Amino acid sequence: MRIAPVFQASARQARVELRVDNPGRRLKPGMFARIDLVLERVEETVIVPAAALVSRDGRDGVFRVTDDGQAVSWQAVEAGIREGDRVQVSGLQPDGRVVVLGQQLLKDGAAIRIADASGVSTQ
Repeated sequence: MRIAPVFQASARQARVELRVDNPGRRLKPGMFARIDLVLERVEETVIVPAAALVSRDGRDGVFRVTDDGQAVSWQAVEAGIREGDRVQVSGLQPDGRVVVLGQQLLKDGAAIRIADASGVSTQ
């Protein structure tokens, strides 16, 4: 399969070339087709904000907030499907919280304070 590098966003169209079996020779060159194309699908997965991903020593990961909300721990993950500002990851449990602001400055085990929506520290 080949997909053209140009995608017409307004028409939601792209040129795609596929190789398909045509035993009855019913398909002819230049014919149009309507298809549903799923490039990848992942069931039962964890999705995090793209802003949570950081790179350390050449590996992607996130900083998870500890259960007591007082510190963070570095968790390596493997990034998968990206859609908008969300990323599917593997290697992360589906519970807990991840840091999405200021994580570039953090180190594993760093103490944190969590601000509420108004920006006031809650701890």
